Amino acid sequence: MSQPRKHPETATPQAAALRQLAEAQLALEASVPAVETLTAMSAEHIRSLLLDLRVYQIELEMQNEELRQTQTELAAAQDRYFNLYDSAPVAYVTLNRDGLILDANLAATTLLGMSRDALLKHLLASFIFQDDLPQFSRYRSSLCASGDKQICELRIAKKDQAPVWVWLSAAPAQSASGEAICSVVMTDISERKQDQLVAHRLAALVESSNDAIIGKDLHGIVTSWNRGAEQVFGYLADEMVGSSIVRLIPVDLLAEEEQILEQIRHGQSVERFETLRLTKDGHLIDVALSVSPIIDGAGTVIGVSKVARDITERKRAANFLHLVLKSIPDFVFWKDRNLAFLGCNEAFAKAAGANSPEEIIGKTDYDMPWQKFEADAYVAVDRRVMESNQPEYHIIEPQLQADGKQAWLETCKVPLHDEQGQVIGVLGTYMDITERKQAEEQLLTTIQQLEATTARAHQLATQAEMANIAKSEFLANISHEIRTPMNGVIGMNGMLLDTELSPEQHHYAETVRHSGEAMLELINDILDFSKIEAKKLVLEELDFDLATLLDDFTSSIALQAHDKGLALRCATDPAVPMRLRGDPGRLRQILTNLGSNAIKFTDHGEVVIHVAVEELSVGDALLRFVVRDTGIGIPASKLGLLFDKFSQLDASITRRFGGTGLGLAISKQLAELMGGEVGVTSEEGKGSEFWFTARLGRQTATARLLPRVSAAPSVSDLLDMLGGRKGRILVAEDNITNQQVTLALLKKLGLRADAVANGAEAVHALSVLPYDLVLMDVQMPVMDGIEATRQIRRLHAPSRNRSLPIIAMTAYAMGGDRERFLAAGMNDYVPKPVSPQALATTLGNWLPARATAAAEPPMVTAAEQAAVATAPAPAARIFDQDGFMSRMLEDDAVAHHIIECFLSDLPQQIAALIAAVRAGDTDTLAAAAHTIKGAAANVSGERLHAVALAIEEAALAGDLAAVAPHLPELDAQFARLREIMSRILKSHYDPPT
Repeated sequence: MSQPRKHPETATPQAAALRQLAEAQLALEASVPAVETLTAMSAEHIRSLLLDLRVYQIELEMQNEELRQTQTELAAAQDRYFNLYDSAPVAYVTLNRDGLILDANLAATTLLGMSRDALLKHLLASFIFQDDLPQFSRYRSSLCASGDKQICELRIAKKDQAPVWVWLSAAPAQSASGEAICSVVMTDISERKQDQLVAHRLAALVESSNDAIIGKDLHGIVTSWNRGAEQVFGYLADEMVGSSIVRLIPVDLLAEEEQILEQIRHGQSVERFETLRLTKDGHLIDVALSVSPIIDGAGTVIGVSKVARDITERKRAANFLHLVLKSIPDFVFWKDRNLAFLGCNEAFAKAAGANSPEEIIGKTDYDMPWQKFEADAYVAVDRRVMESNQPEYHIIEPQLQADGKQAWLETCKVPLHDEQGQVIGVLGTYMDITERKQAEEQLLTTIQQLEATTARAHQLATQAEMANIAKSEFLANISHEIRTPMNGVIGMNGMLLDTELSPEQHHYAETVRHSGEAMLELINDILDFSKIEAKKLVLEELDFDLATLLDDFTSSIALQAHDKGLALRCATDPAVPMRLRGDPGRLRQILTNLGSNAIKFTDHGEVVIHVAVEELSVGDALLRFVVRDTGIGIPASKLGLLFDKFSQLDASITRRFGGTGLGLAISKQLAELMGGEVGVTSEEGKGSEFWFTARLGRQTATARLLPRVSAAPSVSDLLDMLGGRKGRILVAEDNITNQQVTLALLKKLGLRADAVANGAEAVHALSVLPYDLVLMDVQMPVMDGIEATRQIRRLHAPSRNRSLPIIAMTAYAMGGDRERFLAAGMNDYVPKPVSPQALATTLGNWLPARATAAAEPPMVTAAEQAAVATAPAPAARIFDQDGFMSRMLEDDAVAHHIIECFLSDLPQQIAALIAAVRAGDTDTLAAAAHTIKGAAANVSGERLHAVALAIEEAALAGDLAAVAPHLPELDAQFARLREIMSRILKSHYDPPT
């Protein structure tokens, strides 16, 4: 047997016995005389002493035997103690005064999660849950201060585990060496704590429940009463605890309560049932009750638990629902998961041949009086609804009636859910839609007939629309075709009037002029009308001054008013803005139509034009223009016809005043294009008031270009260069910007000019009118300038003057160009951009003198012009404002108009260029680049011109790969040029170089 471990806190019986033996030996030694005294003692005395010594020795041996027996018993007891110590169900630890663990039993090692040897190196505090350390420190301090036993509850923290609740008891003790120690007992109370937590939660749940939860003993005395019970019955807990439950029960239901108590006493529960109970204020309420026995640990019933829920509102809702189901004409039913009927309304029961809904409960569709295939269809849909947990609406199901006729049902089915959201059945409604189905079939037949009729009407409308478009195109084409000979008639008649004529001949020629101008006005009206109908009329966006426009307009009709002796007045309200943006030409056209009509139909009195503001904002203005006269007036019955196309009030008016009836129709549509409307008020015999509105933009600032540094040649200087020559010039140019620049310069030089867009039109125009000179662009669509010149020079060309001077306008200035132009039959050329000086000089060289024809001057060689064009120049600028204004002869109005045309036209030219790149068409690409290059040169956009030139050269070389790098730069340079020009149009601005 191994030596038992010595408990550190007690003195053992073995130690006490050893101490007694040592004391006896000391006493014996003290009683034995010293050796030197023995010689003096007698033999008798010595024998007596030896006898006493022997007796004492026997007693010591006996005591020693007792000591060994005691030691054996002590070792056995110690083994039993430590076996009990280690096997104890509670944890024991011994601490020194610093809280270091000195010893621990097996339960402690299990609780703390460490071996005994490992625990001896730790403080007990290191195992305490952090939140409970303050409490542990307080109890330890109290133990040390008072020496009294301390008891508390706290948590032990175990590594990687949830904290464990323990009951801790600490008492002071003393080790064998007398050192102060502490014995600690720890009991795991986690389960008890969990039970307490569950109990607390259960109590909180009971207390917070909206249901009445009541406890009572077997005699019906209330023992517990939650807040739900207070709400349901109106009694407070203090009023009911200790009182009989009978006060809640109606007198006629007391037997019911006694019967429930009897069941509970036998340990039976009473499942949920519905009954009536009384509230504190005496009202009867419907309640649903569940009653269960309360049983103690011994299995004895000691009380009753009752849960009561107020179902008064639900019962009312159920009664109301029953009333609704009874009254609803549709068929309603509901089934369980096995598709057995749980209920239905009376309409469904009657349709199923039952006397009441109760007869249907528990049956299936196969028990109903319908065909099996019908029941199969119904059941299939029911199962699909429950399995998918999705409703299905507007299910059309057939049903064969007892009389053999086909019926149609429209059914809606939805899944039924319990309180947990689980599908417990299906709810369905259906209605007999046989009559509707028949009506739908009839309606479908009617719709098909209507669709056929509509398709026919649409076909006829399409044909009518095509006819209308063809009519508009015909009007546009015929008007365009008529204008060319009419221009010839008017032009030739003008030349005739410039000759020596007799009075009679002059009268005839004037009559022709008036008739031609009237005819041209009529053609213009028809052309405008056809453009509007074809939606091809586009309004311009130009800056203009309203005061100037009104002055010009009144001046143009003043002579008509004067000839009839009418007063003509024009007035504007002070609030009307003058600096506007829109289409001044179309605005003036409306005013002219209304003003001329007013003068035409007024024999005496006055015509008044008035302008007022209807709406005004920072960006635009809605203006109201009124033309009022004192003329013949218009009958009220005819006012609705005024703005119809080709309409006249009556034939006598047409005969007396003439006209097509298009003027007012065009005015109406133009006003609508300007965001306005037209109207008229009139009284027969007293005059009329025509009005229209137009929404026009407002200019943000006075748009005037800055003065130029370099002085441009004056008009008189240019006229000197022209040499006083006159003539009619044909300009063949496809680019609208270049066209407008050239026409403006020619007008400044006092020359009459017409413009065409390509070589073919130039050839045709020369066959109609005798022009004195042609300014011919080289690159144009349809027919270029080279081919047009060749056709003009042919022996049998339609042109009446095969020696007509043809001047090339081109940006080409390379070697070989002069020979190419001469070979085609051209006489000279001016480089683009066209400068006023070069143009005046060239025209002075080639226009015929009126008196005698001048000798044909020598052609300026391409090399000479190229020398000028290729002279050293400063670095290219975004916009050479000075050069541009010099070509415009410092005329701001003309410059503004040219800039606006350029900014409007160039995006289309760039789009055409991009399309050619995408199509890989180098010929079209070169032509588009050439057009952009020429336009840029004419408006002095030097950098844009350079980029376009690079693209043109690459395209002419057939190198599409070399074009691509220039495309972003083309967009960028146009964007910069557009920004500068836009600022110039809006305000004073000095562009960067």
